Amino acid sequence: MSVSSFTLSADTGMPGASENQRHFSSSQERRDAFPQWLHSYNHHRGHTALKGQPPASRVPNLTGQYTSGLVAGSISM
Repeated sequence: MSVSSFTLSADTGMPGASENQRHFSSSQERRDAFPQWLHSYNHHRGHTALKGQPPASRVPNLTGQYTSGLVAGSISM
């Protein structure tokens, strides 16, 4: 399998590399890098559809630190 088949969108800043693309020597190397890439993509990279804000900025209580004390299904009308 060629090295070019193991890619993940990332800004490497390397001369000659395609913008927003990083090459990996193995699928395992790519899998190991994925959690960091995903965090960066969702928490730090601005998205034009969100007026430059990262997706995480649109999710209230993303970390789950704020709770209402209610249990799902316990509200009756």
